Amino acid sequence: VFEHTLTSHESLVDSLIGFPVTFFDATCTVDYSYNLLPGIEFIKLPPVFDFSNVTLTVCNSNTASRSWSTKPDSIQKLKLLINGELSDKYDRILLTSYKGLPTELLSQAIGENEKVTFMNNASGRGSNAYEGYSALIHNGTAIPSVGVQVSNGDEHYADVDGAYSLSRVGIEYEDIRLQALVENDIGVRASQLIGRMRSGRRSDAVSIYSLNLPPIAVDVIKATYPGINVKYEPFLSGSITDRITEMEQMLSECPDEIVKKKAIASRLGIDSSSLAKVLRTNPSAKRVIAAAGYEVLNNQSFKRKSK
Repeated sequence: VFEHTLTSHESLVDSLIGFPVTFFDATCTVDYSYNLLPGIEFIKLPPVFDFSNVTLTVCNSNTASRSWSTKPDSIQKLKLLINGELSDKYDRILLTSYKGLPTELLSQAIGENEKVTFMNNASGRGSNAYEGYSALIHNGTAIPSVGVQVSNGDEHYADVDGAYSLSRVGIEYEDIRLQALVENDIGVRASQLIGRMRSGRRSDAVSIYSLNLPPIAVDVIKATYPGINVKYEPFLSGSITDRITEMEQMLSECPDEIVKKKAIASRLGIDSSSLAKVLRTNPSAKRVIAAAGYEVLNNQSFKRKSK
């Protein structure tokens, strides 16, 4: 049922005709694809776990598409976020991304960070290997192509319109029913991904960071994990400019335990007040400092973090 295409459903239904079958699936009541199985009945069990220890932070300031994940600026933003503030905050981080080039490029950029484990988006089902991780970074959701989505829509509705356009957040279908099916699919897959953390078995805090989730997908997650805390925060805001790149290179090569802001400004060819403005207005600048292993000492300097 995970890949709800015309062929898979017909094959599944034909194979099960005449047999009593029970599906054990935490997302079955919110997964639209189950509605394609004739005569199905849902047994709503009382909640077993409380997920108030889980916080989902949704960025929604970028598309989180596969193509976005291969752009140099996108990779740089993710690298600074993960190697900086998130590595400071969490002991073990599970990073999911699209298989192939996006994962390869991001892995090369992050380098040797023993706190980070990579996992392809749709893998790891049925495994308890990730229940000890304290944070999950959800870098996009791998969903079927436009053709598959339209075929899926045809299964649900006889008059589905497959027209679509490209927007800031990716592909958007003109038929709101088809768009709802796609967003539901994203929510189901994201819910399954969150399940890798086995949060219901734990009492410690679990943090989920998702680059982009549409409203229906968030509703699916809320229904799957009662009590989950959801907030919206542009944690990838900021820009990667030449000055940011130069600052990163300087700090990565710096052997000093203390670095004065005046020295950074001099390297960038600006005065101290201009550097102060960069630090105040571009969040990427603060992430560069954190990723390089420094923190604020006082108004004039940064010091290397204690290990």
